[in-house]
Amino acid sequence: MDQILRAIDKNYSFRLFFIQSDNLVEEAKQIHGLSRSATVALGRLLTANLLLAADLKNTEDRLTLQMRGNGPSGFLVTTADGSGHVKGYADQPEAKVADKKNGEPDAGAYVGKEGTFVLIRDYGMKEPYTAHSPLVTGEIAEDIAAYYYQTEKIPTAISLGVQLNEDDSVKTAGGFFLQAMPGVSEEELGKLEDFIKTLPDITALLEVHTPEEIIRTAFAAFEMDILDTSDVSYRCDCSREKVEDALTSLHKDEIETMIKEDGGAEVVCHFCNKKYAFSETDLRQIIENRN
Repeated sequence: MDQILRAIDKNYSFRLFFIQSDNLVEEAKQIHGLSRSATVALGRLLTANLLLAADLKNTEDRLTLQMRGNGPSGFLVTTADGSGHVKGYADQPEAKVADKKNGEPDAGAYVGKEGTFVLIRDYGMKEPYTAHSPLVTGEIAEDIAAYYYQTEKIPTAISLGVQLNEDDSVKTAGGFFLQAMPGVSEEELGKLEDFIKTLPDITALLEVHTPEEIIRTAFAAFEMDILDTSDVSYRCDCSREKVEDALTSLHKDEIETMIKEDGGAEVVCHFCNKKYAFSETDLRQIIENRN
């Protein structure tokens, strides 16, 4: 089972979220038939989404991340809730780009360096909070760190990794989110700056160490205390009822067109590829219920 760990340093200057996400990234790969580069890119964004959603207060809260670059990916979308569940998809899941010179998938080329990173926080209020920043590298982690620096003005270090086996299945996946707390001293910030210069290769560490061991060793300078550990997973919350609500929101003429041209409707969920079939009778019942 994939897990996320929450920790804080002894001086209450930094908070740390650390995640191992091998299984959920592999599940996303299987659901969407992702190419090598798409697996790494979407896997990183899914992992990042859970890290950034680790402090959501309520299970119904939602945090959505979007990457819209000029690469062949088109765009990437992920959404996490306050219960440790995440889902996502790539607009072009099978698109391929050449590997890097070292043989690793090139997530940056897949996403593209020009475009926008979007963050949406939905706390169930009238309007969700939406913010965005320009892409920096398309490598995901650097783009999110840049967002926090440029938009929220919070010193943040983030590292994300997805490593594949020779058969392109997911070998290891994970990441961490290290962020300064309000009132942190200049001396403590220097510690963060030094750490950022030598960010560890997260997948290499996860190959041989547990998350607890990594927090004790790689983050030794921060003297972290682990507060809690919780399970995380890939889970889509779609349902026939939600799809029916979406159809109900359509104009009557649009539903009539579905009946006339197709004799019904088939709706496919972007996040899990589950199909929902609605017969002509079902659609006419939806029209009647609208009235």
